Amino acid sequence: RLATTTLLELQRLGLGDQDTLRTLYHHASAIKLAPDFSRVVKEGLLSKRGDIVKSWKERWFVLASNLHVYYFRDESATKQLGSIDLNSAIGVTTESDVKRGSMMSIITPGRTWIVSAGHNDREMKAWYELISNIISHRQSGKRASHSGY
Repeated sequence: RLATTTLLELQRLGLGDQDTLRTLYHHASAIKLAPDFSRVVKEGLLSKRGDIVKSWKERWFVLASNLHVYYFRDESATKQLGSIDLNSAIGVTTESDVKRGSMMSIITPGRTWIVSAGHNDREMKAWYELISNIISHRQSGKRASHSGY
């Protein structure tokens, strides 16, 4: 997810010619980099509930190796709409709803983020286990043991 505008800015600053930057973009796309150039650990389509307006919107979520979850309008979008900092997360819980299916709440000091994978229990479980592992290892003072870190 290295935005084309970023490549143009790098070229404008004299940090590489067009061919070098195209090569960089190609490699960045191949290894799936998050907006901050950290490695993508997991990504997928989830729904999130708004903080102020409690409506649900589908978003493309990207868990990066820097322990941030970024979200975008869709998979092809390059502009991030927001992020969840798992470095400051306090906890994560799961629940099930007849209408929404499997959901999890990621609790941070400023907000509780509620996301859903709809009725795809396997996908929600995978997200929950990753995030739960990250939070529990961080809270115990250890680095998460997942191979993605």
